[in-house]
Amino acid sequence: HKLDEWEQHLDADIARLDAKINEAGERTKAAIDQDIAEASEEEAEFRTKVKESFIARLNDLKADVESLQAKAATAHSEKKSKLDARIAELHAQEEAERQHLEQLDEAQGKAWDVMSKRIRKAITSYHDAVRKAENEYAKSE
Repeated sequence: HKLDEWEQHLDADIARLDAKINEAGERTKAAIDQDIAEASEEEAEFRTKVKESFIARLNDLKADVESLQAKAATAHSEKKSKLDARIAELHAQEEAERQHLEQLDEAQGKAWDVMSKRIRKAITSYHDAVRKAENEYAKSE
């Protein structure tokens, strides 16, 4: 009889411990799920800020190209044709980078990292090309 009581007591203790383990596991899972959700949200915010930064840089450079285009409109024929050709190249380069930015939204993980670095380098190259065109125009005046 005493053994039956101990067995029932042990079974009850085991059931309580199992319930605590399950509860702790669910709390841990909920905490992990929350951490994952927060990390995903932070990543999305970071990605948005990076893209906004790229867009802002492209917009600034576009304004510089438009300014150069306005100057080209008043230039003499040979100088104007050279500037027009250079400006057309710059517009094409800008458009290509804007298309890459749209593709960036679809990239995930390592692909996003690689793509964002490539876009950053391409925008820097575009910046250098705009400055070079401005300097060429300034020298020819």
